[in-house]
Amino acid sequence: AKAAKNVRILTIDVERFPGRWRSWDNQPKFLSAAQMIQPPRIFMFAAKWLGEKKAITYDERNGHEAMIRAAWDLLSAADVIVTYNGTRADVRWLNDHFNDYRLGPAAPFKHIDLIKTNRQQFKLPYRSLDYLAGRVVGAHKIKTDHELWDQCEEGNPEAYAKMLAYNR
Repeated sequence: AKAAKNVRILTIDVERFPGRWRSWDNQPKFLSAAQMIQPPRIFMFAAKWLGEKKAITYDERNGHEAMIRAAWDLLSAADVIVTYNGTRADVRWLNDHFNDYRLGPAAPFKHIDLIKTNRQQFKLPYRSLDYLAGRVVGAHKIKTDHELWDQCEEGNPEAYAKMLAYNR
C-alpha cells in the first residue's frame, strides 16, 4: 500500500555497563539501593533505518546526555522500531535515561520485538540472537566477553572500536 512506503522503520540495539554494588556475600539474593556504588548505564547504541545502508552509532564519550537525546530523537522519528529483547531490556533502559534527562517518553511507535517472534514461530533450544542468526541466516555475532565491557569502561579506544562493530 502507498501508506506503507512512508513508514519509518528503525532497528536499534543498546549496550550498557553493569552496575556495581557492595556486598559481603559472593552470591547475594538482595542488594539494597544503599549498597549501589554505580547504577547500570547505557554507554552506546547502534540504529539503522530500513532501506539505509549505514548504521548510526553513538557512544557516551562525547557526552552521555547527548547520546541519550540522539536515541530519543531517533525513536521519536520512528513509526516502527525493531529490537531483539527490547521490550524487556533496550526500550526500558532507554526510558530510564530519558527520565534522567527529563525528556519524557519518545513519540509513540509500534514495537516489533524479534525475541517474541522467535518464541512464537520456533521451538529452538536457545533464544539468543547469535543462535537464531546462525540457524536462520548463517551468520553469527562478533564474539565478546566481559573483558571487552571492562576495557570500554576504562576508555580503551581499541575496545570501543570492537564494541561499536559488535553493536552495529
